Amino acid sequence: EASVEKMFSMMGMGANRESNEDQLKVMNAYIKMLFTAGELVALVTDSCRDSAKVLVERYQKNIKEGKVVTTFREFYNLWYSVTEEILLGLLNTDEFSKVFGDFADKYAQYMIACNKVQERMLASLPIPTKTDMDSLYKTVYDLRKAVRDLTREIEEIKGKKGDK
Repeated sequence: EASVEKMFSMMGMGANRESNEDQLKVMNAYIKMLFTAGELVALVTDSCRDSAKVLVERYQKNIKEGKVVTTFREFYNLWYSVTEEILLGLLNTDEFSKVFGDFADKYAQYMIACNKVQERMLASLPIPTKTDMDSLYKTVYDLRKAVRDLTREIEEIKGKKGDK
């Protein structure tokens, strides 16, 4: 991770410096996300492999006990119960929580960087971006707050004049 990150953390130069740096950040975040996705997939794959072993063992045990699985529905129910048991066991581990949390964090960082680049690309088009909308929402909120405060002041002044 540290060796790849150096390549994408280079300082940009020229007129498009900021744009190039943002694009490199997207690539860096994407690669970090892929590394953690690989860890997550490896955990799930190991659990599925274990699930297949347990499934075969239970199937053989059922045959020895005289419980023959004759329909696909019966086999599906056996597979489902074994797989559910194994995956729930995985989901309850600290290791899975750590890897999934790391993946979720890296994915969020990737999406933030990606959205920033997309917003920069959309800035030249005549459509509002998220930043434009956020600014508009803030302006409207501030205006409503100011109008509410001014209305209260006017009511107070009217009340004072009515007292006289």
